[in-house]
Amino acid sequence: MTNIWKSVSKKGYALYNFKSGGKYQMSLTSGERVSVTEETVGWFRGKSLATSKIGIFPSNFIQVFSKTKNNEIEKIYEQEELLSEIESVLIGWRYLLKELLFSKNVIDHLFLQGKITQLLTFRNSILKGQNISKKLAPIRKSIDQTSKKFKQIPIRIPSGNQMTENNSEVLDIHKQYEGINIIEKKKKKVTIKTLKTSQLHFSFEVCILSINEQIELNFCLYDNTKNEVITENFIIILNKELTPVNTNPLDLETIFSDLEKEDQTDLWLICRIVKLAPLSESKENKKVKRYRRPFGCGVVKLDFDQEGELIKAGEEESNEFQLTVCLTQQEALYVNLPRMMIQKDQRAEINQANRIIISLKHYQTSLKELLQMERKYNNLTTSKKLELPSLILPNYFRDDFYLYLEKGEFPSSKNKNVMVVISIREPENKNKEDCIYTEPSRGLNSEWNSLVYYHNSTPIWNENFKFQLTNEQMENDYIFVQVYDINSKKQDKKLLCFGSIKIEQNDSIISDELMSLQMYKKKNMSITLNPKENCAQVKDNVKFKVILKSNVNTQNKSLNDLFRYQPFDKDSLSNKRKREENLKKIQQMTFVNSDFMQIYYEKIFDKLIPILNIENEEISNASFEAITRIISKLLLSRAIDYKPILTNYIHNTFSIFKYTDERGELIEEKKQYIESLCNSHLYLMKYLNNYLKNVVDVKLKDIIHSILKGFALILKFIIHSRLLDDSIIKNNIHQKKIKKKKKLQYKLSRAKKNQEFQNELLNVLTTFSQIMKLSKPQHITRTQSISVLRYYETYLELPKVFNANYVAQFINKSLKLIIRGQKIVDDEKMKILSNLSLSRLIKAEPYRKEIIPYLFQEIIDCYSVSVEELDNCVNILGNILIATKKGENLSQQFPELYKTILGSEYSNFWRNTVYSNKQSSNIDKKNNLNNSLLNNLNFNQLINANNNNQNKNNDQILNNNIIDEKKSKKNKEQIIDQLAPLSLLLIKMFNHNLHRINQIINNSIEVKSDFLVMEGIDEIYNSQKILQEKEERINAQLDLNVKKLRNYNKLLDELNDSEINNQILNEFKEEYSLRKNIQCKIISTFLSFFKIVERKQFYKLLKLMSNVNDDDDHHLNNKNQYDDDDDNNRNNKKGKIKNTFIYILQFFQNLIKKENYSNKWDELIWTKFSIILKFLDESFLILRSHYSGSQYNRELWYNFFKTLILFVKNPLLQIEEETIKSKFSNCIYRSGDLRTDVAEILRRSWYLLGLHQKEFISDFSKEFLFFILLPNERIKQIGFELYYSTVLTEFRQNSKFKFVIQAVIAILDKCFRINKFNTFQDIFFDSIINKFEVEDKNIFFGKSIEFLEESYKTIDLIQRFNQYKEIPQFEEEKTSILLQLFAHLRTHNRFSMLFRYIHKLFEFNVKLENFTEAANTLLLYSDMLNWNEKDIFQRAELGYPKETTVSRKCRILKRAILYFEKGKSYEKAIELIKILENYYENVNYDYSSLVQITKWKVRLLSSIVNNPRVFSNYYRVGFFGKGFNRPKYIDIYNKTFVYKGQLLEQLTTFVQTIKTKFPNATIGPDEPNEEKLETIEQYIQIAKVDPTRLEDYYSSTGSSSSSSTTITGSGSGNLKKTDKVHLPEYIKQFQNNYDLNIFVYLKPFFKGKDKKNEFKSLWIRKDYYILNGAFPSSHRRIEIKEHRIIELSPIQNAIGSLETKNNELKEFNNKFGTLKETNVNPFTMALNGVIDAAVNGGVFKYIDAFFVEEYLQQNPKHTPLVEKLRRLLKEQLQLLETGLRIHEKIVTTDMIQLHEKLTEFFEKMKTLLNPIFITKN
Repeated sequence: MTNIWKSVSKKGYALYNFKSGGKYQMSLTSGERVSVTEETVGWFRGKSLATSKIGIFPSNFIQVFSKTKNNEIEKIYEQEELLSEIESVLIGWRYLLKELLFSKNVIDHLFLQGKITQLLTFRNSILKGQNISKKLAPIRKSIDQTSKKFKQIPIRIPSGNQMTENNSEVLDIHKQYEGINIIEKKKKKVTIKTLKTSQLHFSFEVCILSINEQIELNFCLYDNTKNEVITENFIIILNKELTPVNTNPLDLETIFSDLEKEDQTDLWLICRIVKLAPLSESKENKKVKRYRRPFGCGVVKLDFDQEGELIKAGEEESNEFQLTVCLTQQEALYVNLPRMMIQKDQRAEINQANRIIISLKHYQTSLKELLQMERKYNNLTTSKKLELPSLILPNYFRDDFYLYLEKGEFPSSKNKNVMVVISIREPENKNKEDCIYTEPSRGLNSEWNSLVYYHNSTPIWNENFKFQLTNEQMENDYIFVQVYDINSKKQDKKLLCFGSIKIEQNDSIISDELMSLQMYKKKNMSITLNPKENCAQVKDNVKFKVILKSNVNTQNKSLNDLFRYQPFDKDSLSNKRKREENLKKIQQMTFVNSDFMQIYYEKIFDKLIPILNIENEEISNASFEAITRIISKLLLSRAIDYKPILTNYIHNTFSIFKYTDERGELIEEKKQYIESLCNSHLYLMKYLNNYLKNVVDVKLKDIIHSILKGFALILKFIIHSRLLDDSIIKNNIHQKKIKKKKKLQYKLSRAKKNQEFQNELLNVLTTFSQIMKLSKPQHITRTQSISVLRYYETYLELPKVFNANYVAQFINKSLKLIIRGQKIVDDEKMKILSNLSLSRLIKAEPYRKEIIPYLFQEIIDCYSVSVEELDNCVNILGNILIATKKGENLSQQFPELYKTILGSEYSNFWRNTVYSNKQSSNIDKKNNLNNSLLNNLNFNQLINANNNNQNKNNDQILNNNIIDEKKSKKNKEQIIDQLAPLSLLLIKMFNHNLHRINQIINNSIEVKSDFLVMEGIDEIYNSQKILQEKEERINAQLDLNVKKLRNYNKLLDELNDSEINNQILNEFKEEYSLRKNIQCKIISTFLSFFKIVERKQFYKLLKLMSNVNDDDDHHLNNKNQYDDDDDNNRNNKKGKIKNTFIYILQFFQNLIKKENYSNKWDELIWTKFSIILKFLDESFLILRSHYSGSQYNRELWYNFFKTLILFVKNPLLQIEEETIKSKFSNCIYRSGDLRTDVAEILRRSWYLLGLHQKEFISDFSKEFLFFILLPNERIKQIGFELYYSTVLTEFRQNSKFKFVIQAVIAILDKCFRINKFNTFQDIFFDSIINKFEVEDKNIFFGKSIEFLEESYKTIDLIQRFNQYKEIPQFEEEKTSILLQLFAHLRTHNRFSMLFRYIHKLFEFNVKLENFTEAANTLLLYSDMLNWNEKDIFQRAELGYPKETTVSRKCRILKRAILYFEKGKSYEKAIELIKILENYYENVNYDYSSLVQITKWKVRLLSSIVNNPRVFSNYYRVGFFGKGFNRPKYIDIYNKTFVYKGQLLEQLTTFVQTIKTKFPNATIGPDEPNEEKLETIEQYIQIAKVDPTRLEDYYSSTGSSSSSSTTITGSGSGNLKKTDKVHLPEYIKQFQNNYDLNIFVYLKPFFKGKDKKNEFKSLWIRKDYYILNGAFPSSHRRIEIKEHRIIELSPIQNAIGSLETKNNELKEFNNKFGTLKETNVNPFTMALNGVIDAAVNGGVFKYIDAFFVEEYLQQNPKHTPLVEKLRRLLKEQLQLLETGLRIHEKIVTTDMIQLHEKLTEFFEKMKTLLNPIFITKN
């Protein structure tokens, strides 16, 4: 028997853990809350409230909440959620506490420690069962504040719980983070729906003044920026004791209401102090009259903070303020006293003893809300602002009438005490009673008395007061002014003059301008209201103005004319003059000030709308124009958005409830007005259509623009007018008892009329949309831009009239007419699309089906146009996703008109008969579905429907259906069908944006990429021309440019700091930042979509995405399924699915590799990984089912494995690190270690490959081995297991260990870099050796030793290299080891690792400033590259971008040139430039690069000529003694090297450097004897050696260059003796210091020493050292390959000395023979050195030693040598003679005597040498 599932609604929690055992079951953990929706025998079906998963589970595992205890248990679970949050927070804070302790941040450490203690206390309270529900909010607030302090971002859902992936959408989390992260953002214009005002509660406390009279205190608010009072006066009267006359405390308080933000800028509370006293003291009459006399003023400043709160003056709990008071006897200062006190004028003398104390309370809320909150304020008086509020909201009412008395001029009343009395007089010349506001306790008065100034004929009052008058009273009454003279002695008053003015003149209240009222005197008769007729005019006058603050009455004549206009008066229509007057009144509305429009818009529209119905075409049309212009002006208001205000007005005006009484019947008095409202839509559509058809008419341009600006609101008027009309008809049918059949006929006639309305409206909309098609005249562009701004608002109105299908089609068609090209049009179209994606239209299924495909198509067309368009497109896709997930079948799909026309009883019928046939092809397209309704309806159907269902029941059924539709969940498959294009489109947008980001980075690097370094070279040359001493700064800049090429990922920021293309790079920076933010949005939107895709639906999603993954983006819509019966189609489909799958995998690889989210967005980062895990898990099932075995695809599996490995290796998932654990403590607490799940997927996937594993050995063996470095034990096991699997697979396949050993070497290298070598060695080698011991014979056949040998050799070299620090002290050791490593890696063809270590040596040389060596190191890399365009570097590495081999080679050569230049090896740099020149000129034909490189060559040549160079010294160093016989010194033990010293480094400095490195060694110039070598000491032999020429070596050894002895080395052939006689010094310097591989050490010694002549016994020992390389090289130490010793006899030594000296003299003669050299000193010194030495004994010693018979007899073989010596001496005489002649020509006057002495000595020298020449002859 089949179990039946019943619907239930229950909640509960799991009692025990339950593990899913079936396809539809859901796992549960103990305590997990669930919501049960269905039940059957023993089982529940429901949803987990923790994970949002849906499935079935055993009912006996669930404890169901009882209804009575439901709320209590919910509270308990709320506390449990808080407990979980506290525990996860404590985990994170624990690690943070450690960091603070290590960083010695004591203050923060103690603070956090206190917070942890507080949380632990709360946790214990929860565990003890205490109810802390009231403390939940403070606890969470404390957590959030602490998190923010330590730069963490807490996010929460409205309920207060932490926002997680389980309770929130990804996009919601993203928006939450984005809202918190953005500090400053440009704010768009926000719609103001309510006016934000504040209220100031005032309370009088005490007054302390030095006075013995009654006083009147007039309190008001004063705006110092405007220099005016802004509120009504609040008056308090005090008696002589300065206590209130009125003891009612309510009369001492008031509320200054409706203060706005702008009023708070410079606001003061002022108090005018008026003395109520007689003019003078009178002893005769004690009952004297008291008058209002000026006395003083008090002020206090009111300050507000940034949030608008009043800043308290004293203690925080006190609301008291103290007014500073100034009392003055100078009445003339009284009026300006407040201003003077504010400006601290010295004339305003302040006595600190006088003060007034008040209390103020500020409320940032409306007056209505304040009175609701504080009931005690309901009986207080309100002191209003004198001005109307900046925004007049609907239902606002104010009608206040003020009089402002400024001053008076009374020339005929000099030395009089003037008082003005103002009252309101009725036409009967009687004072109106109770019409003037004064002090609250006195209520209303009939008169108002001004201040009395003593003997002042021009008094200034500046006082205002308020009248209370009705509209009828204003029409007839007068303002009456009387002027009295107060007798100071008698204290009585005498009337001087009077005047009056009627309040309303010419049907309008008198203007608010300041007016001068003419005064009159009476002539023996009573006072009259018309003094001109019976009274005498005087020169006296009073100046005042009337102020009307009202939105009911107005002082504007044009508005008054309109308000008094009677549109239905037949006489006004028949009379031509009246028609013209009425037309003029309406036309004047166009010129009314916009401020008046904002105040009186309701009354204006109330008058203009009925005028539309007037039969006179001209007046009716004028009314339409006035309506449109007024709407346009209101919408143009910059400060206020009037759209919602006008919308509210339309809803209220066209609401039937406004015109019906309690019984539902129409109010009789309003029937005519209602009829005009109901018919207004006809006239509005008529004129609207007429104007739109004439849109090209230039004369109508202004009115058409006004119409278009308010088009949406006019449409609202039309639609609501029609809806009101139908509501009236429906109301009439309901009120009148009509037979059912007749009622139905009546309804159908109304339906037909409605069809006409729809057709007419359709014509209007069509005409409106066709505007975008026009291209002429020129002004139409402006019209189109205005038109497109109203599209979206128009769309929102259509569902009230038309069905969903038509609305969607109209939207599509109208938007397609908007052609891109104008920026304003393009931007507005994008806004329309964005608004559509946010609107309720997109949530309703009928609209969504039509609109979403169009939105997709628009996004495809524009997302790549600009970064702003891309941003908008991403937002639109996100909105679509949210709308689809929260989609509702809203009642908007049923037009309101049908519900109002037919009544609710027929709504279901309409849905069944019409909406179900909405796609029928038989429906007439012109009339759409509306004709279908009329055709299908018949009386019998309607009568039957009416008989079967009562009205109330049908209403209930319809409402229930709509509610059910709103609450029903969207079918998941339907969502996937609709949004499959969205996911693919997001990936395309992501890749497009990523490509652009990389372009930005490349552009920033390159700036004509390859020649970025040229900028640094240019700067060097230019600066050297200006000032040579700036070399250090220039070199620093050059280093910066080099770093920019090296640090590829950081180049953008670095370049912004440089001066290279600064303006361009700033633009890059802005776009880069924006695109990075867009990238985050794209990712969040994509993840949000993938989150809703349930398991088992991924493959379907792939199918759908493959249908849209076409080269033609215009097919990005859902297509029909492929025909499974066709094999070709099936294969094609399979291939497309595979490509789509790879596309998605590569997208996820990008997400994993590079973290696009901010580092602080913890929850979003973790959510991303959780969703990727879900996808990878499902992808494994898809691969296993569809792409394994015979359906295997390598590319797909490769990308899958790559994604898995990237996931496991991601640094942010290494939760063992304390920083990561602290960062993601909440997430880890909730979901555990995600890597383990992915590693298990990887393991299962690898073994699923079977024989195909061999294809991935080279790709992933290294990655598997890397897992051993991860702290997770399970991942380590999986990593080694998979790696060993690759070892077995490769050996079985090739009997070799090529790729697996390469993996080991790569990981070893990485281990040394990250200090994990010991960890890796302990785990890997122990494991692999154990495996080999067990399986070597059976599987590897004894060859496993090869694996271990190569591994250990590499380990040894890398370990030795890394044991030395990168400092100059260990330069030679690190370099030597690297050279050995290079040879080892070449032997085993490990080129990728070789390249990396070549760069290590390069970087090391750069760090030590060995620039020439760094350049030579780069050439090692360059020599391994060929000139091949086809070989491509697939990835960026070593700071280089992706590029071809030849591009890489050129790039490296340029860098080498740069460093040769920096090392001043200009000639070597030129050699490389010649190579590039040949490539650019003859191979690549890149003449632009050729020009640049040639310029560089010219500059290098210039440097050779102009820049003097200093070259290094060289030192022979030998390491001897058994003290070096250790592993550490294995490379130098008993070996001798030649070291290249630093520039300007002398022997003593070099020796000290060696001594520092080997402090225990004995250092000397000679090699130790054999006895010392046997000791355990260290002996170092150091001597300075000199490079020598190759021919010198051969001549010294007695051999020739063609002898059998060969000298190897790169420099053996470069130092050839040139045939040119005179070489420039700079060329000889280079030749003598480049390509050096032979060095010589000279050591003189004596044989049989002759004390008289040392020339006879002075021998020279020459030690020649032949190197195993040549300097300069990539390193500064080269081992000596061969050592030869040669001894030179005394005569050979003499010959050598003479040859050297003669060559020197030749150079001087050549140099100074041009007579251009100015510095003669070197020449003089050279001549003097030779001549003086010869004269002082040198010549005699030569003759005595070698030119005697005894010498030749003893050495007969030396005869040729003696002859050679004689020739050299003769040659020297000739050179000296030539030199003296030249010296004579260029010698300066101060050195003439020296020259003469040299000439004299030279003659002696010749005399001495002549005998040897004569003897010879």
